[in-house]
Amino acid sequence: MGNNSLQTTEKNLRSIAKRYENVKYSIGLAVLFLNEGNKCIFLRIIRYKKLKSKKDILTDVKKKKK
Repeated sequence: MGNNSLQTTEKNLRSIAKRYENVKYSIGLAVLFLNEGNKCIFLRIIRYKKLKSKKDILTDVKKKKK
């Protein structure tokens, strides 16, 4: 992720904040937005790894039964 994508994200956040009277753009808002995005990505990775390990266990059990 380069500097250009951060500038684009900042521009989009400023645009969204202008649409709502009670939302003001700040660096804190940008950090919160990025942090929440990171958290969502992290949770998806964890969920994927859990599902993959469950599938691997089921595959191993099926192989042992044969």
